[in-house]
Amino acid sequence: MAKVLIVDDSPDLRQLIQTLVGNAGHDTRVCENAAQARAEFARERPDLMVCDVDMPGETGVAMLIKLRLDDPDFRTPVVFVTAHPERAQTIRKTAPELIEVVGKPFRKDDLLGAVRRRLAAERP
Repeated sequence: MAKVLIVDDSPDLRQLIQTLVGNAGHDTRVCENAAQARAEFARERPDLMVCDVDMPGETGVAMLIKLRLDDPDFRTPVVFVTAHPERAQTIRKTAPELIEVVGKPFRKDDLLGAVRRRLAAERP
C-alpha cells in the first residue's frame, strides 16, 4: 500500500491517525512538527501526507508552501486536518487535485475517504 507521512503536534491525534491509516493497510511514519516532516520528506518522499494545519512554530500550510517552493514539481497529495477548515481552503484552491481538507473533530470514514481519494486521484 501507500507510504503516508502523518504530521501533528498532538500525540493523541497523531497516534489516532496513525492507527486509522495503518489499519487501512498503509505504511505510516509520524512527525510532531513541520521541521521534522520536511526532514523526513527529504529522506523518503511519501505517497501522501496527512497534516495538521495549526502547529506551533510552523503551520502545515507554511510547510507545504516551503516544500512546493523547494520543488516546483511537487506532486505529493496532502490531507489537511484542522479545526479551522477555512484556513486551509485558500491553499487548496492552488492545487485542488492534490489537497483535501478534513475538519476536526472528524469521523473515521471522512478521514479515510479523503486518504483514498487523494491516493486515487490522477496527478498531472
